[in-house]
Amino acid sequence: MTAPFTISEYGTATKGVIFIFGGWRTSKAMYLLGIREFNKLGWRCVLFLPHPKLIAVNSPYQDIVDAGEIANQYVAHYIAESPQDTVFMAMGISFGTLFAADVTKRHQRITKMVLSAPFGDFSKHVGLWNDHWYFGRVLRSQPTDMQASAAVLNRLAIANNIERLAEKQILVLYGNRDKITHTTAVHSIITDLKAANADTIVHASPGGHFRAIFGNSRWIRKNHREFFVL
Repeated sequence: MTAPFTISEYGTATKGVIFIFGGWRTSKAMYLLGIREFNKLGWRCVLFLPHPKLIAVNSPYQDIVDAGEIANQYVAHYIAESPQDTVFMAMGISFGTLFAADVTKRHQRITKMVLSAPFGDFSKHVGLWNDHWYFGRVLRSQPTDMQASAAVLNRLAIANNIERLAEKQILVLYGNRDKITHTTAVHSIITDLKAANADTIVHASPGGHFRAIFGNSRWIRKNHREFFVL
């Protein structure tokens, strides 16, 4: 695998920047409607689409952690080159929530974060993939046991070093019947965020993984535009 992300930039504003980390096997077209809305509100958007091979049969989990380091280096450089009064937000969708939360934890200037269908403790989610037609194969292709895999995966877990998120504004969106980013595991991350006294807004859309993600997008546009007002 070469570059772990395809990175595209939209808009010319300098007052606010949203780093958007897309889901696994998604296309730019799926995000353009939301990006146009953010551009109208004065945000420049930087879209990171993860390489499909990051979650693939025989692809080591270490590749995901390495991708997180590359994302952080990119974001760090971007922030350093931006005006001091620029406002930064991170947004993650599904698999992308791992990277969105990681950059938010690491960078003080990222003050807001949106997590749609989030992973919390990534190893717990992976452990629930046994019966999935594709992800179960990914799990079984790993050369290490689950405990060893967790030691790698949880370097990017949202639940890891969660106290760093306590001063952020966070919007958590999920599906009430999600079997990919499992609803029970999302409840755990919500509990952890609230225990850390993070400023957290939570919304559950009806349905499974994909239906909920699209429902969450509609819900944001209708109910929580103020979260994105600069």
